Amino acid sequence: MTRIADHAPHKGASCNPTISTGFHPTFADISEKAHHEPLEVFMTQRRRYSREFKHEAVELARNPSTSIRQVALELGLDPNMLARWKREADRDDAPAFQGSGTARDQELAAVRRELARVTKERDFLRDAAAFFARESS
Repeated sequence: MTRIADHAPHKGASCNPTISTGFHPTFADISEKAHHEPLEVFMTQRRRYSREFKHEAVELARNPSTSIRQVALELGLDPNMLARWKREADRDDAPAFQGSGTARDQELAAVRRELARVTKERDFLRDAAAFFARESS
């Protein structure tokens, strides 16, 4: 039997095993493998795509002569992911593809940076006051 792991795409290759290898894993292949091999075989690193890549993919998906599914499969993406990117890009309330983190996280990081700056200033002024107090005595 052919192993799914043997057909893992190399860097830059299509993620769709049908396109790159012609191998179609069936449910029986996957369920049989689940009973005989450790779980790590199925776990993969989460892919990250640049903002530019997402914008270009959405622009290709907006072309009326092609479907989202067709564009996604050509780019090696899941069609649902490309559809989600398109919905996010079409929203008017926020810029598309902001990245991870919420506004609260960003605000918290800004407050922590400000606290670190003020703490340094306080320590510097305390040391300067102690220095000048020693000099004047």
